[in-house]
Amino acid sequence: MLPGAREKARKAGYMGAMFPWESGLTGVDVCPGAVYANYQQHITACVVYAIRQYVYTTGSWDVLTEDGAWDVVKETADYWVSRVQWDGANFVINNVMDPDEYHCYVNNSCFTNAAARLNLLFAVEAAEKLGKVPDPRWVAVSQETQGIKIPFDEALRYHPEFDGYTQGTLIKQ
Repeated sequence: MLPGAREKARKAGYMGAMFPWESGLTGVDVCPGAVYANYQQHITACVVYAIRQYVYTTGSWDVLTEDGAWDVVKETADYWVSRVQWDGANFVINNVMDPDEYHCYVNNSCFTNAAARLNLLFAVEAAEKLGKVPDPRWVAVSQETQGIKIPFDEALRYHPEFDGYTQGTLIKQ
C-alpha cells in the first residue's frame, strides 16, 4: 500500500505518502470519481489515526518498528508539511473535499486540518518514542499557535465545517 501512496503524492506534486480514497491491493487509487480521488485527502491522516489508536489501545509501540508503521507515520507527516501553505498567520490546507461530500474545493476543512494536525503530533511523539529526532517541520506545522488553522467562529463559539461555511447549510455527514 505504501508504494502506491508514495506515487500518488509524487504525481500530485507532494512529498511523502498520500493515501488513496479507494485503493486496490497494490495501493493504487481505483476510485471511479476523480473529484473524490483527488480531493478527499483527509484519508491520509485517517490511516495514521488508526495506527495511533492501535498504539494507544494496546500500549505497544512495537507496531512502528516491527510492522513498518513508522514509515507510514513518517511519510504521511512529510506529505502534510508539503501540502500546507503559510498564509502569514497559520498553515492552511486549501482546495479539498472534507467528509461532507456536498462541498468540494473548500479551504481549511475543520476535519481535514484537525486530522492532519493529529497526524503530525503523532509523528513527533512516535519519533521521540523511537529515539529519533522529530522533523522540525512536523513540529512547526503541528503547533497550536501558528500551526495548521483549525477554523473557529468566535461569535457563534463553534468550529465551522470549513472557511466560509454558513451555519445551517446542509451537509452530508
